[in-house]
Amino acid sequence: MPTIIRFGVFELDLENQELRKAGLLIKLRPQAFKLLALLVTRADKLVSRDEIRQAIWDTETNVDFEQGVNRCIKEIRSGLSDDAKTPRYIKAVHRRGYTFIASIHGLRRPPVVKQEIQESQLTTHSHEASITTAAISPDGRYLAYSDDAEVYVKLIETGETHPLRTLQSCRVAGLSWFPDSTKLLASGEDWRGNALWVVSIFGGVLWKVTHNAGDVAAVLEGSRIAFIGGNGKEVWLMSGGGEDPHRIFVGEEGDKLGLVPISDGPKLLFSRLRVGAYQFEVRIECLDLDTGQVTAVLADPRLRGSCVSPGGRLIYALAETASRQSDVNLWEVQFDVKTGHVAGQPRRLTNWIGSNLYCLSTTRDGNRLAFLKGPYQANVFVGELEEKERALKNSLRLTLDDRNNLPTAWTADSKAILFHSDRNGKWEIFKQDLNERTAELIVTGSEDCRAARMSPDAAWILYFARNRDRLWSWSEPLTLMRLPVAGGSPSVVLSERRLYSVRCARPPATVCVLGERRLKHVVFYAFDPLHGKGQGLTTTAVDLPLDQNHWDLSPDGSMIALLAEGDGGRIRILSLPGGSTHDVTVNGWSGFQSMDWSASGKGLYVSSQSAMQSTLLHIDLEGAAHIMRQQMGHFHTWGIPSPNGKYLAFLEWTAASNVWMIENL
Repeated sequence: MPTIIRFGVFELDLENQELRKAGLLIKLRPQAFKLLALLVTRADKLVSRDEIRQAIWDTETNVDFEQGVNRCIKEIRSGLSDDAKTPRYIKAVHRRGYTFIASIHGLRRPPVVKQEIQESQLTTHSHEASITTAAISPDGRYLAYSDDAEVYVKLIETGETHPLRTLQSCRVAGLSWFPDSTKLLASGEDWRGNALWVVSIFGGVLWKVTHNAGDVAAVLEGSRIAFIGGNGKEVWLMSGGGEDPHRIFVGEEGDKLGLVPISDGPKLLFSRLRVGAYQFEVRIECLDLDTGQVTAVLADPRLRGSCVSPGGRLIYALAETASRQSDVNLWEVQFDVKTGHVAGQPRRLTNWIGSNLYCLSTTRDGNRLAFLKGPYQANVFVGELEEKERALKNSLRLTLDDRNNLPTAWTADSKAILFHSDRNGKWEIFKQDLNERTAELIVTGSEDCRAARMSPDAAWILYFARNRDRLWSWSEPLTLMRLPVAGGSPSVVLSERRLYSVRCARPPATVCVLGERRLKHVVFYAFDPLHGKGQGLTTTAVDLPLDQNHWDLSPDGSMIALLAEGDGGRIRILSLPGGSTHDVTVNGWSGFQSMDWSASGKGLYVSSQSAMQSTLLHIDLEGAAHIMRQQMGHFHTWGIPSPNGKYLAFLEWTAASNVWMIENL
């Protein structure tokens, strides 16, 4: 029996149980497909209703067979656009059954010789020169990649590598190839800000196509350039020479967009990271460049990157579920370029352990896939404060394991740091003295335990607990716990859906404040570690991201400072009680991500994030900024001062990413 049977414009794939019309998938329920396959394989012969019942349903199945058959026939006719009165495909024989009357011909699927996937490492940089972006050329001959210093082009077959000196003065964040494999589009920063450049790999001729562009760009079919603008919320399109730039899509508040090039037809895939009230979403969507219509392709908060190979294979990187959330692997699914929808079920390509995958690109024939692979690791660093809390010296890494460690608080005596770590497969809270090389586990449980803070009297450790599978769900409650410092068991303080974070002042103040995240605003309440939430203190109209580090309570408990997404270089100060507000403008800086008050209460430690680097700043209450620490790459950081004001614990990342390639996908 042929595995594919054709009739008219239709193909019936018996092996994969798919019906296609002119190449487009027609969705049928399993019972309807079984019935169609039965009729087609017995074309020109009457198939009785009793035969249909025996073939499709088990004798023990509790179902109304007559109605079931009628529903299946109706569904099949709808998929085939067949008319019961004037049938072209399925003819009903009254009270007896059905006959498939169209002409058919079959095609046996040739045996597939599955080649083994071959994996090879194309670069061997150390973590001091970790690769930040890369792209393989459409013809598969060249690899373009960048580290913190330069952009390089490598001839894959020989390994011969040359730096592109013309981009030496630019900080490059993204790379895309033009279809001819001789020119590159580079996105990044120069002295004027964000920019896009075109550079020839032969001779190094460089020209800027625009200076008003975001940090992501892609070269489309016909050498058109798509790029992100509008603070990460807009998609723009222009010619390969930079002419006629125009906006083609505008996202919503809280969106962070990225681009996925596709070479087949007038389509553009883009990723949408959406952080809003009670939601954290990562989606891949398809934009029709002719009509402007947007269709959903994939949605999963674990998505890390994607690309589309010819023939509509959507290859994407997906983080594993708990407890392997730090592992990322490759998957693929068939993507219908004409409709913009996924066709079929996803298929796992790899099952690697211990690596992050991102920055995917593929060749024109789809045989080679290049990507960045390597671990990202969060570490706790400690430095000594000087120059009125505005500078660091003698900074050292405190946590020396190879897992993620994120600092959140100090002990009252300024001798140890509290941090949460996934070193045991889930988030737990540890304490480590400044003079020790190992940490002590102090909080564990069946759920993830994070974000420890000390109560003002140093009697309690406050922290949040949530099931890891619900980590990005705002529809599930978040539980605030307390643990006695003197020893004993943890207990629940309160559990609510809107809980955001808690902050406490330092002695002699006794104030704690609880933040609740509402739609487009945050409500602050008085808080007591023993009695829970008290009276409301103030409300402010901001839409804070999911991260809990976007506000802090001053050491004396008199002020709240917070960051509002989209507010650029402004910090809002709320006075307590009363809630009067004023904004502090920080000239020359934006992209603020986290904040903590200095121990003296005279300034704030604020992180600023751009496409190229993360910067930890000290900002005084007049808006003057001083750089404390900088790291190349798109990393989140924050700094927490010790109660005595002598030290700063801060988050810093290590990365050891290199370019890998797999063939025979």
